[in-house]
Amino acid sequence: MPSFVLGDYNQMPFRVGQRLWIACDVKQGMSPAERSIRFEFSAHEKRIMSGFVPERFVKHGSKGLPARVAAVVASPPQRGKVRVLLPGEVLTSTNPVLVDASWLKVHAS
Repeated sequence: MPSFVLGDYNQMPFRVGQRLWIACDVKQGMSPAERSIRFEFSAHEKRIMSGFVPERFVKHGSKGLPARVAAVVASPPQRGKVRVLLPGEVLTSTNPVLVDASWLKVHAS
């Protein structure tokens, strides 16, 4: 792979309104139409975010790939952090959720 392609990927900008799929743990929610989601942020933060989202915003994992939840970038990156808006109800944080841009680069597609 040419180094300039890898360099461009590592500098992936996040734009307001950009749609993402973020890797997360997914379980059945309180109703058949919702799912419980959970993110564990980087080890140095020791922070967990959990909530409930409508099932239609979840891609279930398969073939060794993690499950993912839809999100939208809600603010431009500032000081290495980005706010992402999740569908549904976030229980352990405000929504939009403030995340490290470096964590998001690894966990989002």
